[in-house]
Amino acid sequence: MDDAQYEKAYPNYCRKCQGWGMFKSYSPNVRIWDCEACITKRICPRCGEKALDNMDNCTRCSWSRDDRDRGLPGSNVI
Repeated sequence: MDDAQYEKAYPNYCRKCQGWGMFKSYSPNVRIWDCEACITKRICPRCGEKALDNMDNCTRCSWSRDDRDRGLPGSNVI
C-alpha cells in the first residue's frame, strides 16, 4: 500500500503521528512515546474512531501497536 492508497482507505488517520500512534526519538537514548492527539485519548491513529481496547488494539480497523505497517507508508515518524 502506498501513501495515496492509505489516505484513501483511512481518511481519518491521525495527521500528527501519521497513523503510527507513537513517536521515536533518534537521540543516543532512544525514546518512544505515545501520540497525545490519538493514543492518549483512546482514539485509533488509523481509522480515527474511539475504539482502542485495553491492549491498544482497534476494535474497528484492527490497528495494533505491534503491526509493522500500521502507519502512513512513506512517513518517517517512527
